Amino acid sequence: MIIIVIIAHNNIAILLTVVIIYILSLYYIYTDEDLQILRKAKRSLIVQKMPSATRAF
Repeated sequence: MIIIVIIAHNNIAILLTVVIIYILSLYYIYTDEDLQILRKAKRSLIVQKMPSATRAF
């Protein structure tokens, strides 16, 4: 009986660890994509502003 409880406890701990790692990896992937999208948007804004700034001079 004690062995079954230990095995079940280990399985729950392993399962929770895997789930936590999975959630963190999804969070990292999505935040990384969002950061890349923001960087591209900033670059495109800078590129769009540059020609008008050079025309003013």
